[in-house]
Amino acid sequence: MLGGLGDQVTKDDYRRFVETGHRELALGLSIYDYRTTPAGALAILREVPAAAGDSGEGDGDLRD
Repeated sequence: MLGGLGDQVTKDDYRRFVETGHRELALGLSIYDYRTTPAGALAILREVPAAAGDSGEGDGDLRD
């Protein structure tokens, strides 16, 4: 799922993006681009729940 330009969305936009991705069982979420995405948005993106059976391994995920 693509969420748009990082510096042109609100906190509510990020929350709705995460909620929709979870509801629609998206395999991943993406915001363009990392340099312009506000630091507070990353905390919201970390709220994405892990997929069932996900080992949690890997360097690129945003989950804690």
